[in-house]
Amino acid sequence: MSPHLFPRRAELPTPDTKLKRGHLLHGWDAQGYDALKFSWGLNGVEQDGNFLWVHTFVVILGVCVVGLLVLRFSNMFYKHARHLTVMSNPERQEYWKHNRSRWWPWLNRHVLMAPLHKKKHNATFQISAAIDNGTLPGRWHFAMIVVYAALNVAWCLCLDWSKERASVVAALRGRSGTLAALNLIPTVLFALRNNPLISILQVSYDDFNLFHRWAARITIIEAIVHTACWLSNTLEGDGAAAVAAGLRDEQSYTYGMVATCAFIFLGIQAWSPFRHAFYETFLGIHRIMVLISFVGLYEHLVRHGLPQVPWMYIIFAFYIFEWVARLTWAIYYNFGQKGCRVTVEAMPGEACRVTIKLAREWTPKPGCNVHLYIPRIMGPHSHPFSVAWAYPPSPSSKEHKERSLSQLEGGLSPSSPHAIQRTRQISLICRARTGFTRTIYEKACEQPNKSFDAWGFIEGPYGGHHSLDSYGTCLLIAGGVGITHQVMYIKHLLAGAHAGTTATRRILLVWSIPDSESLEWIRPWMDEILRMPSRKKHLRIKLFITKPKGRIESGSSESVKLFAGRPNWKTLIAEEMTHREGAMAVTCCGSGGLSDTVRAADCTYKAPSRKSGQKRQQLAEGNNRDRLRHLETLVEQLNERVRIAEQHNKTQAPTQVQQREETQIGITSLSITTASDGSSRYKENSGNLATEFTNGILILSGPTVSGDTNNSQKKPLSMPLPPREHVLPIVQRFLEKSNTALPLFHADTLLRMVHRFYMFPSTQQDPVEWAAINVNLALAYRYGLVGSDNTHLSVEYLNRAESVLSNIVLGDTQLLNIQVLIGMVLLLQATPDLTQPLIMIATTMRLAHKIRLHDRAASAHLETAIARQRANVFWIAYVLDKDLSMRSKQPSIQLDDDIDLDLPSFRIADHRIRNTCIDDASAIPGAITTMDGTVEMNYFLTRIQLAVIEGGVYDYLYSTRSQKRSAEERAHALESVSCALEAWKATIPFEFSACMAPDTVSPDVLPLLGVLYSTSLACTTLLNQANAWNGQWIDCMRKYAIPALPSRWEAVVEEARDVAVLLGSLPTPDRWYFW
Repeated sequence: MSPHLFPRRAELPTPDTKLKRGHLLHGWDAQGYDALKFSWGLNGVEQDGNFLWVHTFVVILGVCVVGLLVLRFSNMFYKHARHLTVMSNPERQEYWKHNRSRWWPWLNRHVLMAPLHKKKHNATFQISAAIDNGTLPGRWHFAMIVVYAALNVAWCLCLDWSKERASVVAALRGRSGTLAALNLIPTVLFALRNNPLISILQVSYDDFNLFHRWAARITIIEAIVHTACWLSNTLEGDGAAAVAAGLRDEQSYTYGMVATCAFIFLGIQAWSPFRHAFYETFLGIHRIMVLISFVGLYEHLVRHGLPQVPWMYIIFAFYIFEWVARLTWAIYYNFGQKGCRVTVEAMPGEACRVTIKLAREWTPKPGCNVHLYIPRIMGPHSHPFSVAWAYPPSPSSKEHKERSLSQLEGGLSPSSPHAIQRTRQISLICRARTGFTRTIYEKACEQPNKSFDAWGFIEGPYGGHHSLDSYGTCLLIAGGVGITHQVMYIKHLLAGAHAGTTATRRILLVWSIPDSESLEWIRPWMDEILRMPSRKKHLRIKLFITKPKGRIESGSSESVKLFAGRPNWKTLIAEEMTHREGAMAVTCCGSGGLSDTVRAADCTYKAPSRKSGQKRQQLAEGNNRDRLRHLETLVEQLNERVRIAEQHNKTQAPTQVQQREETQIGITSLSITTASDGSSRYKENSGNLATEFTNGILILSGPTVSGDTNNSQKKPLSMPLPPREHVLPIVQRFLEKSNTALPLFHADTLLRMVHRFYMFPSTQQDPVEWAAINVNLALAYRYGLVGSDNTHLSVEYLNRAESVLSNIVLGDTQLLNIQVLIGMVLLLQATPDLTQPLIMIATTMRLAHKIRLHDRAASAHLETAIARQRANVFWIAYVLDKDLSMRSKQPSIQLDDDIDLDLPSFRIADHRIRNTCIDDASAIPGAITTMDGTVEMNYFLTRIQLAVIEGGVYDYLYSTRSQKRSAEERAHALESVSCALEAWKATIPFEFSACMAPDTVSPDVLPLLGVLYSTSLACTTLLNQANAWNGQWIDCMRKYAIPALPSRWEAVVEEARDVAVLLGSLPTPDRWYFW
């Protein structure tokens, strides 16, 4: 048995009592005074009793840790078993839908997850609007704190009260000092960000921080009691002079008093109103005072030679380990060859999007958080933020070349959702409140482009221990900026559901925000989520605008709904509980009031109990009332849906009647037959278009109708396409030949989309993707890439794409929607009547503005390839907008002053197709070359520069505003635009000129140059038409004199001859080559 567990006994003072360790009484002559015998050393201190309670405390703490570990491992085993059983058959999760015990739900509901009183727990507890006292602990936490404090009080009072007063006070001094030093160990441990118990027990840092504060308060009180007992005995023994002499002459007591004063200051300074009002100031002073108190306590123990000195070694070890770990990981992840850069972008709704580019790869987890440092703004302090998004690392060129066809067909990255996901770029959302967040927001707003770069670094990740993989239904609730906690969970769960590695079947995201501007915070990430496979099958989103500035339209999408007002959490949770699949998890991230409201909602399933008699009757009545309320809620929801459906039918009825009168549409029929010569034949019938493939040759026939033409019921349409083996070569040829000059599509993304489209059944296929494939086929036929005799087929594929135009325009606006619309405008450019392309380009530009393609700030947080593709799409739309504006002499949609994008680089891109995947070896698109490969030109950049001039032709010469200018101003504008056009022509290499091109470039490039020079000729012609404004020239015409030709007339004739030669060298004359 340990000698410290022997019966308690007091150390009796004797004249020879001396401590062999330390330097006690080297400066204070107290040993010679009998009245001060209980004021120094261990006289009267019950050391055996002290260490008895120390061992008791350690045993209790060990039992608690073991109990939590058993609970933790049991819960982990239960979830893992559920996860494994569900993965074998995700569709059948009925067993896990209900609780199998009565005690565990009751314990969760009334103890573990319950607030202290009523529902207030996470909301701040305020005496007044100006005084914030933090939050109240939960019921379970409160019980642990009360027991912990009561044990400390009991141990302090467990003394031999029959002895003389001075001896009892000395014993209390020893007991309180021992417990204060002992409680300092968990106080420091619970404050560490790298506390190993966080990951072992999966207890959050906030919970440990709560216990840190209460353990610190108990430590401070015991330190005060310890000092007060010494002061009491010393004052009673020899008065205030002895106290002054002891503090002045004996260093042990001097350092002890310093430690006590530092503890008292810490207790006052850490009071919640001070802490929350000036947190950065509090944190800096807090750390300094902690070090002072540690040094003071250590010197007090060492100079006294007390046995508690090893405890200080443990405390110092914890403290040093914390800072070494933080510095090590911060240096490793943030300091390297490229260093770490932080980009802060001001967002609507007083928020910032902070993007951090790390020096090394980093492992994010859903729900994790980091501490952000920007030294030039906040010095050595940091601020915690949830990781809103982690970008996958961009593959190297070697990895890009080695991607296999099977990976493309799968439409997924080769890694599993459960594999270690690495990243070098993360984003945070910071709502501007006070202090640091307000400072960076205002600084970003002051910049011209609403963003700035700074050197900084992060510390972390922390948290992210909670997994939702074993739950069939996940209800994710977010309030305001709390959406950052949920976005990565959604991405992870959707990827796992598609890959079959999680139990997820239903995901409902409920996001409550004050206004619609807040949607911009996560728009690019949500766009990526909405493009994930199986998203419509598993994910539903409900957005609640609590303070709408106008009318809110819920939209026609079944998976994304928009509502005005605050959500009824009880109704939402009850509805989700009714339709849940398997076990259900509810997570909430938002303000304290939101969390308490969600907690108060009846979201815990109540298992049936065996109550009898009156209690059973009362329970039945309560259940009936709950069912009635639930039924009333369902009836209200059904009525609302009926009302919306009736309004929708009223608007759709005339169109449907007209369609039924025009034609009867039948079900698409697919058939594959084998001809007598052994050739395979594929045939599909859909509406008024029948397509047939025989040995790779496309044949179109007339319309087909379903068997019963008298049946008035409309049958479901399908989205037919030729077989994948016929579509892929055409798409690849388009990407290799035409898309390089006008990079409308990202090659790898388009090929993945084509593969993915053919993988899903018709009921799960996306109409927008179907339209994109049809537009690609139409462009390929229009460019003559599949044969010059089949260009008329582009009209048929265009008609197919236009059949789902409402889905493209009115559905979720993504980059693909705009790409499809641009492809349609390209195909409609050659029509004699420009009404349809004008309407289409106006719609395209408005949707482009909606997702902010014209603003570089909206793409700053994206990968380089994605941001570049967004810019390419915008510039192509810009070219079409300015071209149609000049040709129709109508205003363009896009204002040049409202563009915040760089022009494409002059560098030339090199796109080659290898192994059914486009090798994007160089990042800059738009190149065309001569046949011998000696001369290159960036066709894309040249078209954009010409579009700028086209816009100037209309704006400065033909617009309504220009007509109001004086003759001198119009002449000056004419001269300026003419000079700009001549300067543009001078930049084109001679080998690509209209007269030389037929001999120097390949036939595939000639149509592109035909469009370029015919547009240039149109500009030149319109500039010369402007000579009609010249008064002298008009006077000569009126006098029937032979006027002198305009100064540039000969150049116009020469340019027209060159363009005629170029167009004559084309394989077939086509209006499409000269818009």
